Amino acid sequence: MFKIVKKWREQGTIERARGTGLENKKTTNNEDATLIQHLRAHPFTTATAAAQITNFPASRRTAQRRIRQISDFRCRVAAIKPFLTQQNKENRMGYAMQYLIFDQNFWENVIFTDEKVFQSSRNGKIRVFRPPKSRFNETYTKQDNRCGRFSVNVWAWISSWGPGLCWRIDGRLNGTLMLISWKMFSYRSLIYYLKTTNLFSNEIIARFTHPE
Repeated sequence: MFKIVKKWREQGTIERARGTGLENKKTTNNEDATLIQHLRAHPFTTATAAAQITNFPASRRTAQRRIRQISDFRCRVAAIKPFLTQQNKENRMGYAMQYLIFDQNFWENVIFTDEKVFQSSRNGKIRVFRPPKSRFNETYTKQDNRCGRFSVNVWAWISSWGPGLCWRIDGRLNGTLMLISWKMFSYRSLIYYLKTTNLFSNEIIARFTHPE
């Protein structure tokens, strides 16, 4: 606003000077469209790489400006989701539907446990060009196979009572650790939900009862 007022006072006009504006832009509509089409087909490409691949005739900043001006694509941090096959998805949905009918009293006697591996490999943020409200669209989601070197293994649990303890463990979760966890909860009947892929199937529920 200050510049507009200054220009009016000094020049008596607020019109653009000749040679400025989009009518004299360095790229054609076809070149702009080619850039956007490449990003739609390859959303994890950077603006710099897309400009080089499509022979965009202007600078990186101009390419970024064209993306903002003529498309709804914005460069954002990609959502990371574990890789799931169609069978994985069906199994998880079936599992959820199986326990949908249980009431609050049932879930108050359930503990959920899992192990977590903190990896030594670097896991930086991944950028993606996508339109608004499409964060979890599969096209713009980075799938993670969770491979990498291990650093620290921990095991923890949570229930309706609140978060439980967290232990550092050596190696993978095994039967000995399960026996320890059972002894911890021996004062009441519980349904023990274990999510692991080592000793058991991916998702198991085992009911056990201990005397008071």
